[in-house]
Amino acid sequence: HTHRYQNGDPGLDLLHVDDFTDLLARICSSPIDGVVNIGSGTLTTTAQIARNIVKILDSKSEISYRSIEAWTPNIQMDVTETCHHYDWHARVTLHDGLKQLIELHRSSMETGDNG
Repeated sequence: HTHRYQNGDPGLDLLHVDDFTDLLARICSSPIDGVVNIGSGTLTTTAQIARNIVKILDSKSEISYRSIEAWTPNIQMDVTETCHHYDWHARVTLHDGLKQLIELHRSSMETGDNG
């Protein structure tokens, strides 16, 4: 199940660790005064994650929704200044990041490396 709140699907700004470390290295080599917003700048819903996983696995699974009578915050960073100042943007897509994670999991299951 994925949850659907009164104001829609919950969403977060997800960022792949490779993109984060790339940006962090840039920040360390060229610091600025003030706040640096870090994120992909894209709101990703739980439904989008579920659909991507179903597609990557070539699964016949259907995604069902459970309505929740509450509101959920959606968290998305404004990375406009960060991208401009550091000549940076997130490069790893949600689909590619999930595919890497699934392949890593499959590989660890085949080798018996669970840790």
